[in-house]
Amino acid sequence: MSIQPQPTYAPESHFTAVAVTGGVTITKYTGPGGEVLIPPTIGGQQVVAIGEEAFYDQASLEKVIIPEGVTALGDLAIAFCDNLVSVTLPASVTRFGYDPFDNDLDLVLHVHPGTPAQQYAEQRRIPYELIGLTPDPTSPFTTAAAADGVAITGYTGSAAVVMIPAAISGRKVVAIGENAFQGMTQLTSVLIPTSVTSIGSFAFEGCTGLSSIAIPESVTSIGLWAFKGCTGLTSIAIPESVTSIGQGAFEGCKGLTSIILPEGLRVIDRYTFTGCTSLTGVKIPASVTRIELRAFFGCAALATVAIPEGVTSIGQSAFAGCTGLTTATIPKSVQDIADDAFAGCTNVTLRAPQVCPAHRYALKNHLPFEQITP
Repeated sequence: MSIQPQPTYAPESHFTAVAVTGGVTITKYTGPGGEVLIPPTIGGQQVVAIGEEAFYDQASLEKVIIPEGVTALGDLAIAFCDNLVSVTLPASVTRFGYDPFDNDLDLVLHVHPGTPAQQYAEQRRIPYELIGLTPDPTSPFTTAAAADGVAITGYTGSAAVVMIPAAISGRKVVAIGENAFQGMTQLTSVLIPTSVTSIGSFAFEGCTGLSSIAIPESVTSIGLWAFKGCTGLTSIAIPESVTSIGQGAFEGCKGLTSIILPEGLRVIDRYTFTGCTSLTGVKIPASVTRIELRAFFGCAALATVAIPEGVTSIGQSAFAGCTGLTTATIPKSVQDIADDAFAGCTNVTLRAPQVCPAHRYALKNHLPFEQITP
C-alpha cells in the first residue's frame, strides 16, 4: 500500500488572521510568494474566508491553493498580483466580494465542475480549468483555457475534412485560437460549431487547399490574417454576427471571387483583401465608415465598387492596382481620399455628386468623372 505524501502548507506565521463565526479570516499574507498552499487551520481554527486585500499587490505570488472549508473571498482579496498564473478554489467557496482577482492578467482559475466558482469564472469571463477532468488522449485537437470554455490551439490529425466539436473533455469550444490550423495544406473543408465566438489571428493562414469553410452565426470576430494565403477559397459568407474583421484577414486569397460582408461591420481594415486577384465584386455594407490602407490593393478583377453613404475616408492605396476597375461610386459623406487611393486604376470613372471631395479628387488626378444626384 502506497503512502500519500502530506501537502506542504505555507507556515501559519506567514498569515495574520482574525476570529469570526466558525473560524478565522485571513487578513494579510506576509510570506515570500511563489506557490502558496494556504493551511486549512490557523491557531487551531478553521480558515473560513480570505479577507479584503489579503493578498493584494503581491508581485512575487505565482500560485495560490485555497483549502476546502473556505466559503468567501473578500473585495480585491487576491488582486493586482502581476505574476499570478493559478488559483485553485475549493467547492466550498460560495461568496465572492468585489473583483477578488482584479487585474490578475495571466490568471487561470482551477475550479470544481458545477460549483459557484465555475459559475463566477464564466460570468466574469476569467479563464478556468475544471478539476478532475483530463484531456482526451484520443482527440486530435489541442486546447487552452479560455473564458467560458476552451480555445482550439492546434490540430494533430491529417484529415482533409475537419469537423470541430462543440465540446472537448466536457468544456465548451468557444474559440479557434491563434495559429491553430496555420499552414495545414491538406485541409479542404472545416465545419465550425455554433459554440465558437471568435477566430484568432493566423488561425487558417497558409491553408492553401482550403476550399470550404462554414462560419456560424455565433462568431463575432475574425482575427488578423486569419485566412491569409488561403488560395483555394473561392467564396465565403461572413455572418451578420461578425462586427470585426482584422487586418489582412483575406490577404492573398487569389482564388476568392466573391464575398458577403456583414451589416454591422464598421471598418474594412488595412490589407483585408490585398492581392485577391480574382475578386470580381464586393458589396460594402451601409454600416462601414472607413476603408483603410490597401484594403483592396491589387484586386485586378474588381470591376465596380459602390461605396455607401456613411463612409468618411478612403485610405492610402485602398484600391490601388485594381486595373480592371471601371466605375467607383463615391458618396458625399466621403471627406478624405488618400492621394494614391486609386493609383494605377487607369480605366476607372469616378461617380459622385459635384463639388465634393471625390469630384475634386477626380479633377486633381485627371480621372474621368460622372456626376450623380446625392
